Amino acid sequence: FADSEQCSTAKEDFRDTCCYTAPATPCNLCKRGTDYFDLMGINYVSFMDKTQTCADVSNMMFKREEQGSEACTTVHDEYFDTCCNTKCSLCGENGLEAGVKVNFEGRSMTCLELDLGLLIEAGSEACESVTSQFADQCCYEKPETPCRICNGEGVGVNTEASVLYLGTNTTCDSLSNYLGSREEQNGETCKAAATDHYDTCCYERCSLCEDGKSDWETFVQYEGKSIACGDFEWILRGQNVAADSDKCSAVKEEFYEKCCYTAPSTSCNLCYVDGQYLEVSVDAQVTYQD
Repeated sequence: FADSEQCSTAKEDFRDTCCYTAPATPCNLCKRGTDYFDLMGINYVSFMDKTQTCADVSNMMFKREEQGSEACTTVHDEYFDTCCNTKCSLCGENGLEAGVKVNFEGRSMTCLELDLGLLIEAGSEACESVTSQFADQCCYEKPETPCRICNGEGVGVNTEASVLYLGTNTTCDSLSNYLGSREEQNGETCKAAATDHYDTCCYERCSLCEDGKSDWETFVQYEGKSIACGDFEWILRGQNVAADSDKCSAVKEEFYEKCCYTAPSTSCNLCYVDGQYLEVSVDAQVTYQD
């Protein structure tokens, strides 16, 4: 208990070893001067005598060390080049028209090839020159509210269907992704596409438990495989199973009672005793519903 002698003794013995004060200005591994660079979190480095990702190192320093402290500066100097992306980006946070052809230094190349070949530092004059020259041809502004031609809760895109869009035959999935990366939900282009192709591309998804909850602890046999009940939502979505289909009805009839439950409005807390919330003894073992 928090007010027990055992708790007080543990605090006195281990507080200095186990606890730290969060920094007022956290150490940012990828800050240099006034510039902030992207963290390449999946890169690996040797830190504190073991192999760790740059994300792990960055998180540890952010939580524990002050910006400008000796520890922060030392780690920054050692790992900045490996962990931080200073490469010039043609479009920055905007979208890249990967397949568009441009001429650069006498050579014809795609915008993607140009972007990958920019081995110059972000923020440099050379980077500013290239990005300003090709921004109009290669870059587009990402929408704040991306277009969804199959907008609405529980409505999915039929990945097996195709439509004719601007004279080109394309899958509904490709059309949805394309418009989602470029058009605003309330824009005329998005509204027109939704009006023209909703019936072909969109359907109400089959949901085994609907407004209920799936029991992830229960496993059942489905199509020759053992799956957790919670997997049904993704399986049915991947198979484009519609809510009004015979398959949806069959799945519900067979698995609803086994897999679904209604979440309580006030959850049961095992360690709520006499008006107090107690800690769970994680090492203790009990026999339940054997």
